[in-house]
Amino acid sequence: MLHRIYTPEELDRLFDTYYQLFVRGYDYSCHLHEGIRQYVALSRERNALILSVLINQGITTREVKNIETGNLDLMKATLKIQGGKRLNDRTLPLKASQMGLFINYLQNTRPQLFKYQEKETDKLFLPLPASIYDTADDDIKRGVFAFFTTQIKSIDRQFINFQQIRASMITFWIKTHGLRKAQYMAGHRAIHTTERYVNNNLEDLTNDINKLHPF
Repeated sequence: MLHRIYTPEELDRLFDTYYQLFVRGYDYSCHLHEGIRQYVALSRERNALILSVLINQGITTREVKNIETGNLDLMKATLKIQGGKRLNDRTLPLKASQMGLFINYLQNTRPQLFKYQEKETDKLFLPLPASIYDTADDDIKRGVFAFFTTQIKSIDRQFINFQQIRASMITFWIKTHGLRKAQYMAGHRAIHTTERYVNNNLEDLTNDINKLHPF
């Protein structure tokens, strides 16, 4: 693969920078209407958690939309991912650094978002009401991931898309857990799909050698 493969440490720094710039450090006063400020704050807290799951669990953007509250087990620190036509279901561990984000979202952000829902739903990540945007689609369907991409590219020019993040995690899983465990965590139905990411390990090794022993 030609795009950059991130290490878990680099992904942690990427998320921390994102959170500081676009959530904690965001100037909400630029929105004059109090209601809009609330919508923006809620969406950014939700988005930060979505980004954390994409980065740490290496799932696809399609799978994010299908996560339900019952898939989350804070006692066991796990998140069940519902696969689909191409990927298997699997249960993935949460990082300790994610627990605070999940607790804040469940106790504060999600209950406020729930007030704006037109019908009962078990979806973990709730959309903002479509009426805010005068459109038939909610903000998640409308392109929250494209919004993420623009923001992250402003932080790291080597960032391309979330498949790059997923590839980075699968590469790390192969390196630390082996092919079979990586296959399960990625949700791949065939081992040869996981094996495609082995080349990333070889590229990393080559880059390390070139840095230490340049020709």
